[in-house]
Amino acid sequence: MTTSIPNPGDRLVPRQALWKRFDEAAAGRAVFVHAPAGYGKTSLCAQWALQRSDSGGLVRWIQLEEDDRDLGAFIGKLAAAACEDAGDGAVSPLDASSIGDLTRLFAERVRLLPRRTVFLLDDYHLAESKDANDLLGELLRVGPLTGHCLVVSSRMRPSIPVGDLWLDGQLRSFNARDLLMSEEEIAELFSMIPHGPRPIDIAQIFRKTEGWAVAVRMAGRIAEQNADGADPLADFGGKQEDVAHYLAERLTAKLSPGDLDFLMRLAPLNRFDAELADHLTGTDGFTTRVTRLECAGVPFVALDHERRWLRFHPVFQDFLLSQPCAEGAEPGAILLTAARWFERKGNIEAAVSHALAAEAPTVAVEMLERAGGWRLVYSGAGGIRRVLPAALASLPEEEHGAFPRTLLGNAVLLAKNGDLAACRRAFENAGRTIPEKDAALQREFRLIGQLLALYADIEASRAEFDQLAADLDLLARDNTQSALTLNLLCFLCLQFGEFGRALEHGASAVAEFRRAGAFFGAAHLHTHMGQAHLFRIEIDAARAAYAQMAESARQLLGDGSDLEAMARVLDAEALVEEGTFAEAAGSLSEFLPQLEEGDCWFDILAAGYLAQLRIHLLGNRLSDAHRALDHAAMVAQQRNYGRLARLVERERVFLLAHSGMPREARAFARAHGLDEVSAADRTRNDLTRRLRGNVPAMLWARIHHAEGDYRAALHYLDRLAANQTGAMPPLRHVRLSMLRIRFLLAVGREGEAGALLDEVLLTPFVERTHTSFVEEGDGVAAFLELRRASPALPPIQREKLAALLGPAQRQAAAGAPSQDFTEREVSVLKLVATGLSNKEIARALAISDNTIKFHLKNVFRKLDRSNRIGALAAARELGLIDG
Repeated sequence: MTTSIPNPGDRLVPRQALWKRFDEAAAGRAVFVHAPAGYGKTSLCAQWALQRSDSGGLVRWIQLEEDDRDLGAFIGKLAAAACEDAGDGAVSPLDASSIGDLTRLFAERVRLLPRRTVFLLDDYHLAESKDANDLLGELLRVGPLTGHCLVVSSRMRPSIPVGDLWLDGQLRSFNARDLLMSEEEIAELFSMIPHGPRPIDIAQIFRKTEGWAVAVRMAGRIAEQNADGADPLADFGGKQEDVAHYLAERLTAKLSPGDLDFLMRLAPLNRFDAELADHLTGTDGFTTRVTRLECAGVPFVALDHERRWLRFHPVFQDFLLSQPCAEGAEPGAILLTAARWFERKGNIEAAVSHALAAEAPTVAVEMLERAGGWRLVYSGAGGIRRVLPAALASLPEEEHGAFPRTLLGNAVLLAKNGDLAACRRAFENAGRTIPEKDAALQREFRLIGQLLALYADIEASRAEFDQLAADLDLLARDNTQSALTLNLLCFLCLQFGEFGRALEHGASAVAEFRRAGAFFGAAHLHTHMGQAHLFRIEIDAARAAYAQMAESARQLLGDGSDLEAMARVLDAEALVEEGTFAEAAGSLSEFLPQLEEGDCWFDILAAGYLAQLRIHLLGNRLSDAHRALDHAAMVAQQRNYGRLARLVERERVFLLAHSGMPREARAFARAHGLDEVSAADRTRNDLTRRLRGNVPAMLWARIHHAEGDYRAALHYLDRLAANQTGAMPPLRHVRLSMLRIRFLLAVGREGEAGALLDEVLLTPFVERTHTSFVEEGDGVAAFLELRRASPALPPIQREKLAALLGPAQRQAAAGAPSQDFTEREVSVLKLVATGLSNKEIARALAISDNTIKFHLKNVFRKLDRSNRIGALAAARELGLIDG
């Protein structure tokens, strides 16, 4: 028997990173290398063993065969391998007759080895047995191998009993995922292969082969054979003649008819587990069969750590699908059977996907309709945003009328994607399919209509609110429909300024969604409930709601979802109110652009833009404030958000007056329907419904103040207060009171200003409204300092004013940061300074090229530069990067 290391082959890529990991692992007692056929185990181990040997290490290569299942033959090979380089001591001849004698002989020879040695067992799956596993476990734990390293290469993870070694860090395992070739390694391999003048698309090869070594080699051979072709790899796949012959010869030729039928029936699927496989094949013993097939070389790919769900490697799957199938095992029939199995299991996304793959769109949409149609959007059904529109698009339009709930679901998804025109058409089409006498469907239609009105920025009336409440009384509880109804009642109560009722409905909606298993729907409630808390100045409760919303979004959808972005933008509004500008600015710059094109509605965009405006004004950056309003106006136009457009117009009037331009403010106001008559309109000045921004009466008060007509300014505020028919939201009351104090001081009525301040300071949680106390100018700030020093100020108000003025003064002194850069934007800037390309920066930060472009666009805008050179110079001036 020879123990020399085999020739690993030609055109090999030195896999230095993996060799280094092998070297580190070999410092322990055992290394397992296990993967199906074709992953390059023997070649990789041989390369590593040769470089280790060249570096002075001792490596004994033991090539195993099926005959080595005999334990005597197996231990005999171990003993023979230990004989070489065993030193000058007396070595017993290999003539022992019993297993015990052979084991003692092996131990004797190992003890005589001059230094630490690696014993490498290749193709252990051919010789593995319970006796061999037990023997190796004993040798590794307490036997002669304790001072050496045993490397075992096999198609399956060896069942050698060495769990205690793993716990002690003495065992490392490398599986198929570890052995996959990287895109860079594939590129290096193809650089050795002659091919035509056109460059090879390495990314395409990586996608097709998934780094499976034998598939990469086959792609290389085909590229070499077709070097003169326009696209040498156009035909690469399991159906290609040479590939198919190779796979048939190496993997399927020796399989039994039963095993081959098993593979053919699973070939149409992109994933399967034991239960599904047994259902489709009419067999049992899935795990045992898969183990046997993997030993035979079939390339299964595990989709989870527990190996519950598997699939075939795509090249092998492609090959199987090219083979003739038995009657009743046609891919379409298999896919439909799997679709119905998934539907019974409650996995609607998988069910619909398989029905579509079977080219059965009617079956797919029937499944969606049975599952509730629009309800699936709120149940958190994974992938519903993809499969529902795809199913409807595949179905002839004349058949749509049979599926009204699915049509409503499509309208909801279009709204969430920001396509309001298509959403409106889809909703109208759904309405035409619903019979007038179908009361249940009519209630659902009204409910979705109110939901879409939220996205379309259409304000609801009290009558519509009452209709929703009446519909709720007719619904069975503990289902998604009642939960969504409560959700909208919560939202509408927020719009009406009824914050207590909003929170009550919100808590009920969360409970209903959770009882219905619709956790995605429950997560949305925190947008409304957080705002209700904020307007009541319960900032801690608001931020807690947004934090819970962001965490739920990450758990349900992963990082970076629109739902998480909503939470972060709303949280930024709360941060600005309490005076934490830098963190708020970072969140707004990162998440607000995402919502401008995604799942969003008026309130969230308004919160974000007004928070940005306050930051710019407190930093005395008027140009940035105007640019922010320009951008908000553009978004309002793109999304056809009339209410947002009108808000931007009002804030433009405010900004002009604030900037000392009252004539321009007057002209702009009159040109946009905001003349002085509008200041007397009760509806347009209702502060219980207009929760954010300036209303017309406030605008004209500010214009008159900017013109020096302070009495007129006070008159407008007096009329605004008199026209209110309901209780003013606490946060509105604080901000309006600070504006009134400013005007009272301007006309010399300090006593009234002091009395109003004392009243405002009794507002619950007012000490958290830092920004509201500094944004009305230096005159108000000076008055607050004097008032705090006054002995007439009661202790309770003094304590609250002291809490307000500490942080407020620090913010006023510092202003908002001159430039608000996120941590990620600074990281990108630093990498730009090193000369890296966008693609190289994306790879370094493990994010996409498009994300890098997004961050650079923000950086250029903030630095007011249009290219990298200018941006780097400006960044160095600001100290963002080293000079």
